[in-house]
Amino acid sequence: MGHHPRLPPMTFPPPEQNKLLAALPVAERDRLLPLLTPVALERGQSLWRAGDPLVHILFPATLVTALMALGRSGATTALALVGREGAVGAAEALAGERMPHDVVALLPGAAWRLEARQAPLVFTAAATLLPAVLNHGHSLMTQIAQTAFCNLHHTLEQRLCRWLLSIAYRTSEPTLHLTEAQIAEILGVRRESVSQATVRLEEDGLIRHQRGRVDILDRDTLEARACECLPVFPWHPYPTRCPVSKAASEP
Repeated sequence: MGHHPRLPPMTFPPPEQNKLLAALPVAERDRLLPLLTPVALERGQSLWRAGDPLVHILFPATLVTALMALGRSGATTALALVGREGAVGAAEALAGERMPHDVVALLPGAAWRLEARQAPLVFTAAATLLPAVLNHGHSLMTQIAQTAFCNLHHTLEQRLCRWLLSIAYRTSEPTLHLTEAQIAEILGVRRESVSQATVRLEEDGLIRHQRGRVDILDRDTLEARACECLPVFPWHPYPTRCPVSKAASEP
């Protein structure tokens, strides 16, 4: 992953804006904070290619990333989203693996970066961060599996509603800065198909779609039009103890 510009300290969101970091006790977060570097990512920026060695772990604050599958033909589809609810590369750091997917910055934003070589210092059995990351990894696998089902069984419009809402849940901004080309890559369809689907949603008053931006005008109806895959993981509190380490410590 290349060099990323730092945001000015006064404008950078606090680490607690990331839910994984917010789940940590204050003392543990204070020990972790000196190891974190604030970075700003641009829309569409490539963060990793499949097979890249893991150099950093990212904890998004306002950044929204997409895990992408890329075929030899150039065809793409999004497998999962990771925003302020999780981390990118944390599971791979625990497993000592390379990145299995392409990762791109879907929406521009800020993140906290941890060097992967620091992982042994922060993912200890006694640390709160370990069960939180394991929980997030399980939820990420669930999201990828649900996406596979969704791509096979639901209509383009249903999938479009689902992805727009899933992205919106991960940002506090009223506008999603997405291009039609990005949406087409997420859905794995032609750009013309995205144009037709967004026009229908606009005509029904659910969204406003302009060049490079989407405004959600009627979230309730958009949720009703989305497929059953809409629930996004994890939106429940992170555990503070690892069941395995807890069981090992009990007599």
